[in-house]
Amino acid sequence: MTKMKLLMIGLLSTALFACNSGSKSAGTSGTSGSNSPSATVTQYYTLIASGKAADAYALGTKQLQKELDTYGGAAELTKPLKSDTKHGGRTGFAITSEEIKGDHAVVMVRINVKDGFGWEKDEQLVKENGTWKIAAR
Repeated sequence: MTKMKLLMIGLLSTALFACNSGSKSAGTSGTSGSNSPSATVTQYYTLIASGKAADAYALGTKQLQKELDTYGGAAELTKPLKSDTKHGGRTGFAITSEEIKGDHAVVMVRINVKDGFGWEKDEQLVKENGTWKIAAR
C-alpha cells in the first residue's frame, strides 16, 4: 500500500472517529471485515467509538472472541474508552503504518486524547477465510 493511501486512510479514520459520537452511520457497512488490514482496523475502532461493541467483536478472530468471552464478551471492547477520561477522552485515531506478511499483518494506530497526550498501539491481524480479522495477543 502506498504512503498516500495510508495517509488518506489515517485522515479518514480520524475524521470518522472524531465525528462519530451519536451518528448511526460511521462510514462502515456491516462487520464482515475488509480486504485490507488498515480498513479492518479503521472499521473496528470506529465501531467501538460509536458504542457498537458487538459489531466490532465480529471483526475479531475466533480466538479473540473466545478470549473476550472469558472476560465478559463484546462489552470489554469499550472499557478503554471509559478509562481515558483522565486525559479528557479520546478525540480520534490515525493509522500510521501497515505491514503485511502473507496472512499476517501489523497495523500501527496513533490514539489521540483531548489533553494532547497520545500513544501508538499495534494491532495484529490474521486472514480468516480470506478476510482480515483482529487477532488475539
